[in-house]
Amino acid sequence: MKRLLLLLTSLLFVVTTNAQNDSQTEKKVFANQGEQEKYWAEVFFKDHYSAQSYPEFSGKITEIDFNTFKFDDKVIVLDNINRSLKPIFLKGLLYPQIIGDEISFISSLEELKFLSTSPKVKRFKFWLFNKNVSNPTVYLLEITSEQATEKTDIKTFIENGKLTFLKKGWTII
Repeated sequence: MKRLLLLLTSLLFVVTTNAQNDSQTEKKVFANQGEQEKYWAEVFFKDHYSAQSYPEFSGKITEIDFNTFKFDDKVIVLDNINRSLKPIFLKGLLYPQIIGDEISFISSLEELKFLSTSPKVKRFKFWLFNKNVSNPTVYLLEITSEQATEKTDIKTFIENGKLTFLKKGWTII
């Protein structure tokens, strides 16, 4: 009788242990930092997205040079920005007053094409370098253009677009 009880207890323990192992989430393995950041962006939009509405900048926008824009008395310096995305700043969709006062410069603005589920919506990420902070912060944004179709070029999309999401993501280490 003791052996039967011992056998049943052992069997129950093994089954319980295996059930716990099967329920654990599998850890993702990424080939490089880019893949990991794409995954983080996808999860971020899934977990933190809520439609927002931001006004366009209503003050004076001055293009000081190819990479520098002045919004009234605040300046943004761009680095490593695709020329086709400059209208985001020239139109006043993205400006210092909605990001923060301590901006040093913005870098690596890129469209996240794998996250755009409709031709009317485009999602982007950029790195924001703040004064007195050594590491950049990733910001995610969404621009929506109700008139856009699959054939709409990026310049027209931005000209007709509105900023519908902007949020601080994570710090690059």
